[in-house]
Amino acid sequence: MKKFIQTLLLILCIGVFYYSAWQLYCIWQEYHAGDEIYDSVQEEVALPSSEQQEDSRSPQDETVEDSSVLRIPDSLINLELLQQINSDAIGWIRIPDTNINYPILQAEDNKLYLRRTITGEYNKAGCIFVDCRTENAFQEANTIVYGHNLLNGKMFSNLMKYEDQDWYQEHPYVYIQTSDGVQVYEIYSCYRTWDSSPAYTFNLETGTDSFQDYLDETTNQSLYTTGIIPDSSDRIITLSTCTNESDDERFVVHGRLITR
Repeated sequence: MKKFIQTLLLILCIGVFYYSAWQLYCIWQEYHAGDEIYDSVQEEVALPSSEQQEDSRSPQDETVEDSSVLRIPDSLINLELLQQINSDAIGWIRIPDTNINYPILQAEDNKLYLRRTITGEYNKAGCIFVDCRTENAFQEANTIVYGHNLLNGKMFSNLMKYEDQDWYQEHPYVYIQTSDGVQVYEIYSCYRTWDSSPAYTFNLETGTDSFQDYLDETTNQSLYTTGIIPDSSDRIITLSTCTNESDDERFVVHGRLITR
């Protein structure tokens, strides 16, 4: 009887092992499929090198005080082609030296692109997307952008690198291209929070005391001092991802617009 129980336990352990291995294989296969979709989209919407250079010489760059640190990305995308792939596409986000190089979408609800790619396939990678409650993305006081923290380091996973102050100091800018051109945001704060925290406040307006209070609070929450002090005349972005340590914990990165 004892030998039978030992054999049964061994079979169960082997079964659990193979089931877990199969589950991991399926996850990584899905991640790989998502990578191929976004690599294909990136290649499809990339501009010829001559157009990239022309766009990189935008007069917006002259408003930045420290041009020796600011790096306008060499590769800009064709937004019209992107919107032909999916009419919900409103822009592109890029952070140098990271995997964050993706289209930005916005739908009528926040569930649509949680598990769908830009081409509509079901995939755990989902999309990078702006909160559906935003009426005028990247023109309002605070635009909130969501993305998954995937095990393969894709989508918004690399936001977690900003827990390291040294990394922040070498990568202080976020680049977002919209129909208005390339906007550059200077990161002023990053921290762990909860999905119901004040970081996700909407209906803020520039030039108001309530927006200044929000900016002060998010600046004080930062893991470290960046030296950047936004004021209520600024427009900002809030980039949000999961920490994968608890269901309701999030990591957010705030940046203020420094080119218009």
